[in-house]
Amino acid sequence: MLAIFSEALAERGLSIENITTDIVRGKDGRKEFHINADCVITSYLDHDELVAVVSDLNHLKEQLSLDVVDIRVQRLAVDRE
Repeated sequence: MLAIFSEALAERGLSIENITTDIVRGKDGRKEFHINADCVITSYLDHDELVAVVSDLNHLKEQLSLDVVDIRVQRLAVDRE
């Protein structure tokens, strides 16, 4: 699951700086699989592109039956000429 998710981030122009996974007990006692990712992006995404990325990743979360996906993205400054 982690490889598929990592590939999906890379395909969308996100570079992973740190990624962790955890299995925790939920409130109902069920095991939950969590992915936490710190990513950077060097290109600009407009609103529509950002919405599409979030939608794609939510769909992937459902396909992989992930319980919690927390992605933090920092945009690196890019020289504009």
